[in-house]
Amino acid sequence: MEPKRMKTTFKVDSKVENVYTGGKVLISNSEEFLVSTCGDVIKIVDVASGRVRRTLEGDTSAVTALAISRDDKSLVSCSMSLIQRLWDIETGVCKKTWKIHTMPVVSLDFDASGTLVASGSTDRTIKVWDVDQAFATHNFRGHQGVVSVVRFHPLVGQQQQRLQLFSAGDDGSVRIWDLIDKKCVVLSEHLSAVTSLAFSASGWELVSGGRDKVAIVWDLRTNMRKTTVAVFESVEALQLVSPWPATAPDASHPPPAKKIKKERGVPEREAIVVGGEKGRLRAFDIATGVSIAEEETKGAVSFQLTDVLKCAKTGRIATVSSDHNISFYSLPTFKLDKLIAGYNDEVIDVRYVSAEPTDRRLAVATNSEQIRVFNLETNDCHILPGHTDIVVCLDISQKGKLLATGAKDNTVRLWNLDPASPHYNTCVAVCVGHTEAVGSVALAKKAAWPFLVSGSVDKTLKLWHLAEPDGATGQLTVKCRHTQKAHDRDINSVAVAPNDRLIASASQDRLVKLWDGDDLTPVGTLKGHKRGVWCVEFSPVDKICVTSSSDKTIKLWSVSDFTCIKTFEGHANSVLKVAFLSSGMQLMSAASDGLLKLWTIKTSECVNTFDAHEDKVWALAVRADESEVVSGGSDSLLNVWRDHTAAEHAQQLADAHNLVLREQELSNALLNKNYSKAVQLAFTLDQPFRLLGLFQLLFESDDQATVAVILNEFTDEQLEKCLSYIRDWNTNAKHSATAQRLLKALLARHRPAKLLALPNIKPLLEGLLPYTQRHFQRLNKLLQNSFIIDYTQQRMHAVLGSQLDAQVVPRSASDDDEQAIADQRLAKEARLVQTLIERRRQEEAEAAAVSAGPVRNPKEEDLEGTADVADDESDAEEAPVPVRPASRSDRKVDGGATPAKTAKTAKTAKAATASTPASASASNGDPQQNSNGQAQRPQAVTTQEPTSDGQHPATPAA
Repeated sequence: MEPKRMKTTFKVDSKVENVYTGGKVLISNSEEFLVSTCGDVIKIVDVASGRVRRTLEGDTSAVTALAISRDDKSLVSCSMSLIQRLWDIETGVCKKTWKIHTMPVVSLDFDASGTLVASGSTDRTIKVWDVDQAFATHNFRGHQGVVSVVRFHPLVGQQQQRLQLFSAGDDGSVRIWDLIDKKCVVLSEHLSAVTSLAFSASGWELVSGGRDKVAIVWDLRTNMRKTTVAVFESVEALQLVSPWPATAPDASHPPPAKKIKKERGVPEREAIVVGGEKGRLRAFDIATGVSIAEEETKGAVSFQLTDVLKCAKTGRIATVSSDHNISFYSLPTFKLDKLIAGYNDEVIDVRYVSAEPTDRRLAVATNSEQIRVFNLETNDCHILPGHTDIVVCLDISQKGKLLATGAKDNTVRLWNLDPASPHYNTCVAVCVGHTEAVGSVALAKKAAWPFLVSGSVDKTLKLWHLAEPDGATGQLTVKCRHTQKAHDRDINSVAVAPNDRLIASASQDRLVKLWDGDDLTPVGTLKGHKRGVWCVEFSPVDKICVTSSSDKTIKLWSVSDFTCIKTFEGHANSVLKVAFLSSGMQLMSAASDGLLKLWTIKTSECVNTFDAHEDKVWALAVRADESEVVSGGSDSLLNVWRDHTAAEHAQQLADAHNLVLREQELSNALLNKNYSKAVQLAFTLDQPFRLLGLFQLLFESDDQATVAVILNEFTDEQLEKCLSYIRDWNTNAKHSATAQRLLKALLARHRPAKLLALPNIKPLLEGLLPYTQRHFQRLNKLLQNSFIIDYTQQRMHAVLGSQLDAQVVPRSASDDDEQAIADQRLAKEARLVQTLIERRRQEEAEAAAVSAGPVRNPKEEDLEGTADVADDESDAEEAPVPVRPASRSDRKVDGGATPAKTAKTAKTAKAATASTPASASASNGDPQQNSNGQAQRPQAVTTQEPTSDGQHPATPAA
């Protein structure tokens, strides 16, 4: 049972990522999603879940302006590269791109029809674009500064025939442009830059707000100022809410507006909701200018509001703050309903709040003075304000009701995270005493409110005792009982044993020290690391602890005898965090190279490595049931890893079962000669060698019809895979013939356009071409060499053909015997060639023997030769002299010759024998000599073909 508990695989189940880093934020008209700028990309975020639906990537330039069409199908964006793009929101595809202004665009807006887009630029011009044709229809000039806002008239009621564009700029003016007659009306009442425009529900009132701390209501019938509302802060954004709800709306049964008007007998109230430099929402009655509602900040630090958005369908107001948070408030109380954290900065520490399966809250420290509590189900975020400097460490109590945080403001704060408490998400205690930044905190594991340990950059440990909270205020009484000078350098980590009896501290001085949990008396020191120690944790079941260090190692220590049990090596950079898994049998570590590693303690092996971060991983936390692990790092990303060991094991078993079934089906298909099904199964099983054998069998049997059926059934994915197999087979000369035949059949049955549309066709062709050219050159050379064999055979037949024809017994053979006759002829030719070679060798040997005999007197040879000339001339016609001298063994006397002829032939032979040495010398390549001993040029000897009886034909004597 033990191996089943060992974990092997974790996969990212969800993530908390950046969705907004500054710029423009828009909410769709359906209020289902919002569009935000995140650096050089655009993110479409689901409002309900907070998850990123889609990311639109343009160029590497920052996005400066956005606009959504009224039907929520099209999106227009502008970037610093002065390029305007038209996007399809549903598919995320960029449909058009065109050049716009000479300077960056800061405002965009769609008209009611969705065919026109207005852009306001820092070059002081306004342009109207036809998005279908991507050309400018109007170009307006008149503003003396940056055009900060452009808005099309909503065209409601009787104003359907009006086509007007409203613009506002840094020059303090509001201009109304008529797109039909191109006239311009200027509204000049603001004393500073106008930052926002809003229309009433009727369309006859316009509200403008600016940095002159007033909001002006304009009557569009007369283009005159109707009223001025003093808001006493620089207005960055405003919205006109009509009607203003008298009470909080009930989402399930909203009261109809007409009924309220009739029952009260008073006109509907209209209100201006303003956001600005004070960082909180305020509502003003449009008629009286009196403030009627204001957001409660509860002492938290307020950040400037950069935009205010109206959600008419849900009756909410959304705000965008300068700390990149997007908040949703219900009206009229401005109660916070939801907060989406747009930017998390570096994640320094993280903890699971509760072990309950339904509670998926995370407490996160994000390089700011605020603590963020995320709900992983809805991606909602709750901010805990209180610290005045960056929070660097967290710890959670055993039951998840108390959160301890340490910060660079030298304090430790305790927070109530019990949802059932009336003091939920409030600070219940502040621990003051450290003189420098608090680097680590740890709460007791066993008791509910016993003690808290904190370690600081001031090199001291402090033990804080906690009393039961006050029922009325919920505040805890905290007292520092013990302080210990623990290390010589900064304390990076502290941990409390599961039984609360031991406390461990890790420092940059390369030491880990153990302390008594009651009074901080020293117990032991763990020495072994070569660099500073970043983390220390106790095992949940054994008397051991684990440490991670900048020396790239993880060490396992015994807390009984303070010895190092094991050392784990594998990380290439500093190991920043480590935690126990699988009831203390495994470890999970995080390093500064962005990698997470899973270790098995028994074997000291790294089971798996997980890569999902792009920078240092500072934070690592394990859920109480060990089903999830969360990691966070400098890349502002929180990854939630879910254990997929059981699912992967089940999948492996299922895959093995399916593999056996498919293998059996493949064997049956081959047995039944169902090659089409066999090829499909080979593709499914990814068995290229089996597939090669199938195609070799089909080509050898010349089954072109089956090959055609198989290739016609290929999908695009199978085509691409088949081409990859052909590329691999083509690299081997042994398999190249099958690869080339298959490639030819494939190209003949699929159009080039279809093949060129395959995703990876280019690298496949690049791999096919060089080897195909090499095979062609090899075969071309082989073909050229084969002509030598044909030539040799033809010459041999010309020389030996007559003898073969005479000696080969003619036979009447049918067409089936032609091959046998040809084989017999070739065998006879070979035997004759061998006979001629042996005869030639014998002649040369005899000539050499004769040339080595006694040399006769040249005069005697001349006389003897003269005496024989007469006889030779008389018998020339009867006994012709051979072309070349021959030995006695080679001479033949015709059995039918007369005795006289025989004698004359003997005389002729004698004369020929006398001339043998000179002839032999000539045959050996030596120059011939005359009777005076002078060298003569050798006479040319004409070689004639042998006769049918194997002898050379004679030539007449000279």
